[in-house]
Amino acid sequence: MESQRVALAHKWFKANETFDVDRVMALITGDFTVQVLPASLGFPAVPRGHLPRALESVKSKLRDGKNKKELLRIIDAPDASGGGGTIVVHARSVDTFMTDGTPYLNEYMITIIMKSEGERLLISHVTEFADSACIQAVSSVQHALSVDHQ
Repeated sequence: MESQRVALAHKWFKANETFDVDRVMALITGDFTVQVLPASLGFPAVPRGHLPRALESVKSKLRDGKNKKELLRIIDAPDASGGGGTIVVHARSVDTFMTDGTPYLNEYMITIIMKSEGERLLISHVTEFADSACIQAVSSVQHALSVDHQ
């Protein structure tokens, strides 16, 4: 049986596959941030308030507005209090293309930090370690992610 954390991570990936802003926003805390690393890519952290714009920007660069990910490995690390924890996911994009038809072949290591807000377990921070060579080769995605979100 999967933990509540793993189930929430699956919801996160499903909502992000189609950049469903409403579904994504329902899964995150009020102080949520997401960051794409390594830092050499130059992407600023994106706070909750700027997330809808960032999602729409990336969505517009992908054919059919989709970024399907295959989850290769999931590591579930509960915190000591039992009220949250961290999920670490190794994933890769599959069946994903840029609007010009170029395959988007990104590979990721993603950490998802979760905490309880009231009775709900929500995502408070996501760090996405992206494939630098892929992101640099697909400059339109790099531009979409580097839009000033601060």
